[in-house]
Amino acid sequence: MCGLGLGGYLAHWLRQRAFSHRSGSGAGSAGLSLPWLALLFATSIDVAVVLLLRVVFAFFPDVYWIAALIVLVPFTLAGAFLAKSSRFPQWSGRLYAWDLAGAAIAAPGVVLLLQWLGAINSCLAIALLAALGALCLVWRDDASLSPC
Repeated sequence: MCGLGLGGYLAHWLRQRAFSHRSGSGAGSAGLSLPWLALLFATSIDVAVVLLLRVVFAFFPDVYWIAALIVLVPFTLAGAFLAKSSRFPQWSGRLYAWDLAGAAIAAPGVVLLLQWLGAINSCLAIALLAALGALCLVWRDDASLSPC
């Protein structure tokens, strides 16, 4: 919850800041676009796994707050993505339905994935899945936000 909430607040703050500096130049999109946020989220999962394994756990195994800060980054990007996507109310019902469907599939699916690939490779597989979702956004028109 901390990272998702932080990402939502960050997206809201950046939007408010952009509108306060704009002084009547029209409403535009503040901050990063949805495809960029999705790609950064996917990339941040891989970067977080590498940093945790190669730096934190290798050299600072007892400093848990560093690991917590590193893990916070992907969740913050996911929160910013969700906050930015909520600006399209015509898609909120469909997004929520897909969220519930994804959670229903992922609950037993993650157990199978962990048994099949192990913890680290499962994180990398989830990052690949997130990157494929981001590419769907890149290939579609931003205004329509049609799912692949």
